[in-house]
Amino acid sequence: MPAAAPLPLAMLRSGWVVRVGLDEGLLGRARAIAWADHWILALPVPPVELADVSMPGREVPWSAITAIVGDVADADRFAITVALFDRAVADGRCATAAAVRRLTECMLADAVADDVQNLLWHLDYNGEIEGSLDAAALTAAFRAFAAPYVTAWTDAIALVVAA
Repeated sequence: MPAAAPLPLAMLRSGWVVRVGLDEGLLGRARAIAWADHWILALPVPPVELADVSMPGREVPWSAITAIVGDVADADRFAITVALFDRAVADGRCATAAAVRRLTECMLADAVADDVQNLLWHLDYNGEIEGSLDAAALTAAFRAFAAPYVTAWTDAIALVVAA
């Protein structure tokens, strides 16, 4: 029996976005279903686990998503989380301070470079420092912090949002 063809990188990256977005509550089940439906139609021989993800009315089948896209590397998980929170802040679905606080928590569990940690700590403790930023300035600083992550994951997020 021939080996299955490797999955397209776009599918893996967008699948990681789905997985992280669901984990963080930043994407709903409907996005996971749309993502699965998109790839079921796009691939000549889609993974059978996509059918499990595609079925509405069920809980998120984490084992199926994991079987399809595998584990998300810590650095990628953090980057995706930042990009999704940037989108949530821009859409008004999440307050900037809440996004920064959650990313600070994520940073403690994921592999994040020291300079990134310093920036997040500064944003997270903004309210406690002298000359703290007002809400608009904090949002602008957060969006500037998030910009490289957004750029790196725009294609994958677009596949999930447009699906």
